[in-house]
Amino acid sequence: MAFDMDIAGQAAAKKSARICLENDLNVRIVLLSKGKDVADIIREEKSLWEKAVAEARGIVEYFFENAFSQHDAKSPTGKKKIAQELLNVLKDIADPVEKSHWVKVLAEKLDVKEETLVEILRKAKSEANRTGEEKKETRQDIEKEKAVEKRIIGLLAAFPRETEKQREVLSSDDFFGKEEKEIIQKITRGNTDFDKVKNLVSGYEAQKLIDEAIFEVEVDREEGRIPHPANELGKALKRHKKSRIKKKIAEISCDIKEAEKAGDKERLKELMEEFRNLSEGLGE
Repeated sequence: MAFDMDIAGQAAAKKSARICLENDLNVRIVLLSKGKDVADIIREEKSLWEKAVAEARGIVEYFFENAFSQHDAKSPTGKKKIAQELLNVLKDIADPVEKSHWVKVLAEKLDVKEETLVEILRKAKSEANRTGEEKKETRQDIEKEKAVEKRIIGLLAAFPRETEKQREVLSSDDFFGKEEKEIIQKITRGNTDFDKVKNLVSGYEAQKLIDEAIFEVEVDREEGRIPHPANELGKALKRHKKSRIKKKIAEISCDIKEAEKAGDKERLKELMEEFRNLSEGLGE
């Protein structure tokens, strides 16, 4: 994966790297000069691109270099910050042997006991298990997605004028639920009167969804929780977009593993580029 070295590029690299670690993907990071685009470098300065590829870092190596370059590994405060940053990365490594290797390396570089770092990781894992169970439960994920989509529908229905511009760029293909897709499809065809939309959608569930969505938004409006409808819709659409991206990343991660097993380098290259682009989208 290739990233430029500005703040946004570094943030994207970190997010992409963590997703790779969680999915046990063997990927290296190519770091580019600030403001440099991959396509431009390959076209205009091919030698720089070849040099950058030759100097590509392994994911964990990149994090180590970054952490140790920013903090003083000899001071107690610096050690603490380095340990916090890198243990937060190491906890995401799926392979236990690789994780154990890097914990040992970190202990040696910080001159601390390996057992101390292992214990911190163990506590972090226990805490993650307690607080992150909902992430493993598909049903809860679906309920969250449906709640966001209902919110979007409610805001569009209650504030047709304020949300007109946002409605124009919506696509029913981006929605998960069957009823939600149908409702958005009718809305994007120019139907802003939701009484008419209710008559156009098929089935009781879709009509019920419209009523509930409008009611919930109307309650929030009466209680003053929606001072700026367009802004509120923008927030809901942003959450919805991130949910779609995360789902797509999970699918591509599986495809990447299959391409690696098959030795399909061309397919792997395409998937990694799509993976990188989607990962960057999470930070927008």
